[in-house]
This record gives sequence, structure tokens and C-alpha cells, in this order.
Amino acid sequence: MHTNPSPSHYAQQPASRLVPQMRHRTAGRVFGLCTALAAGFWLQASPAMAAPQPVQVVGVSDGDTVKVLLDGREQKLRLAEIDAPEKAQPFGQASKSVLLKRCMGKKAAIDVSGTDRYGRLLGRLTCGGEDANAAQVRDGLAWVYDDYVRDQSLYRLQAAAKSAKRGLWSEPDPQPPWAFRRAKRDKGRAGGGGR
Repeated sequence: MHTNPSPSHYAQQPASRLVPQMRHRTAGRVFGLCTALAAGFWLQASPAMAAPQPVQVVGVSDGDTVKVLLDGREQKLRLAEIDAPEKAQPFGQASKSVLLKRCMGKKAAIDVSGTDRYGRLLGRLTCGGEDANAAQVRDGLAWVYDDYVRDQSLYRLQAAAKSAKRGLWSEPDPQPPWAFRRAKRDKGRAGGGGR
């Protein structure tokens, strides 16, 4: 890290050397300020910071993924910050069915926060004025996705669902979907070792 020289340093320098040094430092500060302003403008203009966009839910893949019509194009939306049971897990089908009932045919909007590695939109989905992401957790139909959570209030909803033994929390030892997927991958790798 560069520190500013002491005033005695400047006193020992000839005036002809001081001006270029001062110009260099000033130019660096101006560049830093311009970069910070540009980044701030980009953040304000980015889609992740935009207002929720109206959509029509046209399908439900599972308890945390829906198909929406956005600007006339069908796109997949992965509900951010939550992870619903896989279809083969207990409550996987129930999670999908409830999300379908919660969102199909209702006024809906998405607040997009990005895209995942599969190209799906990531975001919060509101259906009929209700935050579908939070409702899935509240009803015991999804876990808070620890690796990706930003909204800490989801943990309170999950704790309440667990305490009330709602949905998947009625199971004696529910397996989180990320652990289920990992076990399935590991089993597949072990089974394919004959090559």
C-alpha cells in the first residue's frame, strides 16, 4: 500500500520534480473517483436493482422452479435463496403442487437477481401479492439455501415451520435437497467405475 510522503519529503525535493508527482497522484485520485461513480451508476441501472417485472406463470417444474412469460418470451425462473425437495424426495411432489396452486392464474411479478449456471433467471417471485419464495419456506416446502441466502428473515420462517412440524419438517430426519443430489451424484460415480 502506498502512503503519502511527509511534508518534509516535499521540502527536500526541487520544484521541478514536485509538479509531475502531484499530477500523477491527482490523476490517480480522479481515475478512482470516476471508476467509483461509473460502478455506482451501473449498479443503479442493472436489472438486479430494477423494479419487479410483471410476468405470467405458465408452468411449474418443481417446488423452486417455474416457467414464466417475460416480455413475450418463455423463461425458467429459479426461486432464489431457497431449495425445494427433489421430486423423488418426500414432499417433492407436494412442494411442486402447492407452488402451482400458489401461482398459476394469479397476478405475478419477478425481481431478478441474476442467472444461474444453467441459464435460468434467479429471483424472487410474487404471486397474488405473496412472496412465493418465503411462502414455500414458511409452509415447510423448501429449505433456506444456506449457500445463497441473503434474506436472513427466511431463517425465522424456516425455524417456525420446523417447530410446528409443517411439511417436510414432519419427517423425522429430512434430507436437504443439496445432500440428496450429492448422494445421487456420488452413487452414480461409484456405479460407473467399470470404465
